Amino acid sequence: MTTASDLIELALRDSGAYGEGETVSAGDSSDCFTTLQQLLALWQIDGMMVYSQVTSSFVPTGAVSYTVGAAGTVAIVRPDKIESAFWRSGTLDYPIAMLDSYEEYLDIVQKTLGSDPQYAFYLPSYPLGTLYLYPQPSSGTVHLTRIERLPSLTSVTDTIVLPDAYMLPIRYSLGEIFLMMFSLPPNQMLSRMAANARRMVGRNNLRINSLGMPAGIPQRLRSNILTG
Repeated sequence: MTTASDLIELALRDSGAYGEGETVSAGDSSDCFTTLQQLLALWQIDGMMVYSQVTSSFVPTGAVSYTVGAAGTVAIVRPDKIESAFWRSGTLDYPIAMLDSYEEYLDIVQKTLGSDPQYAFYLPSYPLGTLYLYPQPSSGTVHLTRIERLPSLTSVTDTIVLPDAYMLPIRYSLGEIFLMMFSLPPNQMLSRMAANARRMVGRNNLRINSLGMPAGIPQRLRSNILTG
């Protein structure tokens, strides 16, 4: 298994900051580890760099809003964004449309209405996000889909639990950053390899929704397993 220290040492050699057999100083090791943490945090908000989506659920209580996070009323890892949502009643699932902006939610005149949920807005405040539902259900379960969290490392000895294809993009991207950190000249070969590695991972993670026809345009009616 690859540790944070393994990737940092490889990236330092790729950049030329350290040579084969040289021992990385404690100060440089600490700075490089912080850089690795920051790189993964940045990739977290880039949907194309995240390899998976996960769905969590909670039981609604009729509240207008719910806090989202480890210490929230919806006790999951706080997401930066909720990709989609649906409400399950019995054995049937009903989609919940995610509003794009807080202003859209604020424009709802009567925000308190007990019924089946049709819309939701997620405010990614920190440390707890806030999920608003409209109308507000008090039965069934609400299911939220978010992108998987990339590893949150706490030590250079931590194992990086990611698909193997991520190792080279992280290594080469760190190498690029180390060129700047250690005031080294640009390395075009390293930059090309880093860009190509990131592009391959992003292309593999890219998912494009099926194209739908606008309402009002005649189309042949066919069975749809998603809507019945």
